[in-house]
Amino acid sequence: MKEKNYEIYVLPHSHIDTCWYWDYPKAKTYSRKVLENALNLLKEDPNYTFCQDQVTVLKAFWEELDDENRRLLKAFIKEGRFEVVGGMYVQPEIAEPGGECLIRQILVGRRWMREVLGADSVCGWNIDTFGHCGQIPQILAKSGMKYYVFARGVPPELQGQRSEFWFQALDGTKVLTHWMSAAYGCREHNVKEVLRKAVDHASGDKVLIPWGEDVYVPDEDSKRIEEIVRQAAEELGIVIKSVTLTTPSRFFQLLGRENGLPTYSADFNLPLAFGDLRGTFSNRTELKKLNRLAETRLMAAEKLAALGSWFGEAYPKESLNGAWKKLLFNHFHDIMAGSH
Repeated sequence: MKEKNYEIYVLPHSHIDTCWYWDYPKAKTYSRKVLENALNLLKEDPNYTFCQDQVTVLKAFWEELDDENRRLLKAFIKEGRFEVVGGMYVQPEIAEPGGECLIRQILVGRRWMREVLGADSVCGWNIDTFGHCGQIPQILAKSGMKYYVFARGVPPELQGQRSEFWFQALDGTKVLTHWMSAAYGCREHNVKEVLRKAVDHASGDKVLIPWGEDVYVPDEDSKRIEEIVRQAAEELGIVIKSVTLTTPSRFFQLLGRENGLPTYSADFNLPLAFGDLRGTFSNRTELKKLNRLAETRLMAAEKLAALGSWFGEAYPKESLNGAWKKLLFNHFHDIMAGSH
């Protein structure tokens, strides 16, 4: 059988935990350094691309930029070389917050991205979340999102699946999806492992691999990344046609021309699928109970405030919006799950 001539698409990114083994002020410092390096590479290298999620990360960087660098960042977004992904305030835990809260993550997140950055985020991005409920495609599609990228949660019986597929919700709604079969971390030390798995799971001759890791500070330009990937492919005996840096939407646009992608309709939530993560559902029980109480009271407060406005009371818009942002922040996957 003739070896395929693969097109390798490399996706530079950095996963920045809003809170993990550090607090948010430290995460803001990381965010600024990561995105400062990414912006410099975008300036210096016309073939470089980058993507980043979460308002909490992007806002920390934006607030430190001068007018000229703000203009450049918005220009790179418009050009399609810097993609704002996720469309959410933070990258949340998905199984435990109420469904309305997932919608609010997108409502608040996309609004800030659009109003401040001029970015219309269309790609869902939950690469470190511990599972993905079956309604995610419906929530994404009805919020204006076209695509989805994730890493964790594929159960053992689907480990042989293609990495590109249509993720279908219970109501039949679909979004074009990419599963990072070797997780989201890829650098020179493990690129062979990632490339081998990506090729094995690819739906065709177009293969997507991530380039980054937790708090990855970009320091390789497109030429160096291509050299590393080509060397890895040669050592693995994988024949490649090209190596191109990309963003999620650019890759999905190429992929959208492909026919015959499978459709999966499932909760990608099963235990032992990517390490045993069942403890995230029983950790920090008091926090989880208080979270549900806060959710129900906040939604009740909105309804009462709306009724009050009919009778001439001032609607407390700023107070409610501020309360929602505090609640959404605490839905960050490592906070809610207690995974640190």
